[in-house]
This record gives sequence, structure tokens and C-alpha cells, in this order.
Amino acid sequence: METGAVHPALAAQNAKFTPEIRTVAGRYHVAYGFSPSNCTLIEGDDGCILIDSLPTVDFAEPVARGFREITEKPIRAVIYTHVHPDHISGIRAFVSDER
Repeated sequence: METGAVHPALAAQNAKFTPEIRTVAGRYHVAYGFSPSNCTLIEGDDGCILIDSLPTVDFAEPVARGFREITEKPIRAVIYTHVHPDHISGIRAFVSDER
């Protein structure tokens, strides 16, 4: 193998992490592959719950845009599974003092 080449098995594994929002059962939207962590939006009748918010605003902004394309319902609650920075630091992409 040449220097700098990626082993085919590693390249195949990496391809599994192509950024996308996966919708499950119509109301659960999982942002997958946008960062080392993920986040989930659960749609309710008149609002949404966000679970985790990714490690930075830069990682979170494309996810927030994607979620807004799926639903215009406001985020009414945020649940953090734990307080490591990779799960909480992107929150300002999803909510602000104004929304």
C-alpha cells in the first residue's frame, strides 16, 4: 500500500457516516454523520424536543437547517443525554433567546 493511501476497509467504514437526516416512524429525525456525535428531533403535535445538539455551532447549523426543512414546529424542550461538550455545544444553532 502506498503512503497516504486509505485501506479499502477503512474507506468503506467511513462511507457509512455520510451526513444525512434519517426519519424514523415519521416523527423521529436523527442527524447522523454530521459530527462524531449525533442529535435527534422528536416532533410533537405543536412543537419538538431536541435531544443533544452536536459539538459546535458549525457542526449543528446544517442539521438545524435540515430539521427546519422537515418541520417548522418550534423546539419546546432540549434534553442532554450528558454534559460532554460534543453533546451540548451546538445548541445556539437550534435555539436562541429569540426563539
